[in-house]
Amino acid sequence: MSNLSDAIEALLKEMLDKNEGIVEFTRNDLAEQINCVPSQITYVIQTRFTSGMGYIKESKRGGGGSITIRRVDFSSPDQQLAAQIQSVPQNLSQQKAYLIIDNLGEQGVLDERLAQVIKAAVSHHALQKVPNLIADQVRSDILKNLLLALYQQQTAGGNV
Repeated sequence: MSNLSDAIEALLKEMLDKNEGIVEFTRNDLAEQINCVPSQITYVIQTRFTSGMGYIKESKRGGGGSITIRRVDFSSPDQQLAAQIQSVPQNLSQQKAYLIIDNLGEQGVLDERLAQVIKAAVSHHALQKVPNLIADQVRSDILKNLLLALYQQQTAGGNV
């Protein structure tokens, strides 16, 4: 499922790049183009194009319905980072944490080295001794705290 999700995400981001950060489409047409079920499109939009990742989504019902995705351009990496910190959910799977980290890398907020360090800190491997019932909560707290430390360092004018 992940490869298909990655392909859908890549296609939508390519469309956003070609259309000045705005794309409008119907779920069924995009699903047909990619040869998948419409619910797969919905899944990708809900998990990979969130407000915390810098996207605004609008759905129009009727007449076949359409979805519009707009990329929000933050005026600074600090604003992007602050928005992301506020939108990290209380429970966070490794997959969703990695998506957040990758998005921050794409936005130029994290360099590749720092992104890999943060991924290591929130990985299943790092949390293997944490009981499964709270691992996603602990992962969320770790990611928020790492991003907050980065934000404080950046806003204080320090190098990371």
